[in-house]
Amino acid sequence: MSESLAHRFSKQAFASWVRGRSRVGINFKGLQPVLPYIPISSNKPMYGVYEEYPVCVDETGELVGLESNSCLTGWHDWTKQHGKIASKGHQIPSSKDIKKWNASHHPRLKMKWFFDIGVVDENGRLSCVFEIKHTHASTDQKIAWLEENNVKWFEVSADWILNRVRAPFDISGCILRPWDSDNSCKSCKSERKEIVTTKLGRGLCHDCIDIKNIEFCHHPDCSEVTIENTRRCAIHARLDK
Repeated sequence: MSESLAHRFSKQAFASWVRGRSRVGINFKGLQPVLPYIPISSNKPMYGVYEEYPVCVDETGELVGLESNSCLTGWHDWTKQHGKIASKGHQIPSSKDIKKWNASHHPRLKMKWFFDIGVVDENGRLSCVFEIKHTHASTDQKIAWLEENNVKWFEVSADWILNRVRAPFDISGCILRPWDSDNSCKSCKSERKEIVTTKLGRGLCHDCIDIKNIEFCHHPDCSEVTIENTRRCAIHARLDK
């Protein structure tokens, strides 16, 4: 698995685990020992958990994305104020959104940080972040900024996450209905229909044979498929000559 895919999938999986904290509420008991630092948010559908959460600096030197006046996120405040629309429905801009805005309109934004997973509390403040490490650890500068701004941070192993969701060698324990190639239609995979056993139609159910316009020999006691432009199979076509 390439680094980009490993990083992306582990980030998505971990974000869904963190999001489960808000979906379940106070009865959620997992994700120890970081659970006490994950705030509960009722802001659906993201529940305050955003992948690739940016923090920028605007032209006045103010941080965008750290604090909010709307109890959503600082990005909801900023995009509403400046009439911007992010490509994602939750209004947290991607790096492409920010580059596009900078290229076409003022005010311009200077990228400060991109966090793998940003968690925003009920007051709209960036409360904690999770950095997913695959090959590169978080820089000292990023960690120092988080601590200076009272944002709790955790660095999480991508390999550890993927080991919890990796495809196992043996999946026999989770298969509910085995597919028997001898008793299933090769076209629609149905096991509930009578399967034809003729040479050319073998492995197909009668419904699929009708769709494929397959006809059977009209000779008595023969169930072989007819040849083109005749009502007989290849064997009986020769015998009847």
